[in-house]
Amino acid sequence: MGLGIGIYWGEGDRRSKNALRVANTDPKLIKVFTKFLLTICQLEKRKLIYNLICFNDSNPEEVRNYWAKELRISKEKFGKIVQIPSQGKGTYKRKSKYGVCIAIVCNMKLKTWIMDEINKINPAWIV
Repeated sequence: MGLGIGIYWGEGDRRSKNALRVANTDPKLIKVFTKFLLTICQLEKRKLIYNLICFNDSNPEEVRNYWAKELRISKEKFGKIVQIPSQGKGTYKRKSKYGVCIAIVCNMKLKTWIMDEINKINPAWIV
């Protein structure tokens, strides 16, 4: 349970009141978080959706195929694919070839529970 809470604490979106969103470039992290949702939180698999963000030099269909294969899900589970336009010359040389996957579930009760668990963490023992 702690790992799933930790992933959300570090990688989750806290702006929405009812949506849980975790975004990352690492398929293993997304898989661990979704397994947490499905097993510990007993979320129904059909309630999970995914969005993708890819960079201007990526092929969106190739990105979708990669994530579908890595996560072992249907390509139809992906909603929006955002392709980020070129940001001009910069120093960031290593873009993620397969972009960022966002795992999403809309469930206010689950969101409240996870946020309550995060808020219970007592920073007094963290030095």
